[in-house]
Amino acid sequence: MKTTLTALGVAIYILVGILQLLAIISGLEYWLGLKLHWAVWVFGLPFFLAFAELPIIGTVAGIIGAVHGWNWTYPWAIAFFMWPYAIVAVGLLVAVAIDAIQKKRHRVAVGPP
Repeated sequence: MKTTLTALGVAIYILVGILQLLAIISGLEYWLGLKLHWAVWVFGLPFFLAFAELPIIGTVAGIIGAVHGWNWTYPWAIAFFMWPYAIVAVGLLVAVAIDAIQKKRHRVAVGPP
């Protein structure tokens, strides 16, 4: 079961990455006012991949591509591109809460300074 869920998670991660890359390309087309030929998509893939890795610019281009290229609403497009940041934020909050609880338990066990 664990292997199946891992494989499913990896497949979903790759699919979401491909969809995000396509949205970024669509966003660049809209942003730059271009209509790219299929050959540009194929041979420009290294450029698009590098551009997609830019945290803020790639995310904004993807949101623009999803909204203007695919006719998504802004909330859906933002959610599609911001979910990794939300997961990291929740993880950080949980880590800070756990750290605070452990420090409090340590102070209670040791006594006042």
